[in-house]
Amino acid sequence: QALSVVNAQETDELKKQKFEELFDKEALICFYIMTATMVNFDSVQKNTIWIKYKGHKIAPCFYDLDGSFGHSISGQNIKGA
Repeated sequence: QALSVVNAQETDELKKQKFEELFDKEALICFYIMTATMVNFDSVQKNTIWIKYKGHKIAPCFYDLDGSFGHSISGQNIKGA
């Protein structure tokens, strides 16, 4: 719903302002960098929890990291210690 509110704005400048009002931009950037670093693209597809904090800011939160660092989400390619 929040993205619908952003996209409903008439100009790009208003969209940017609404986005920054609703979303924690720094948390989104950090989430993207950490996802790329951990090779955790399963989180982007379906395993992200979106949380609201600071009154109204929306931010992604990691969840279900079994596909991190190149491990298969099916359990394959995971070797014991």
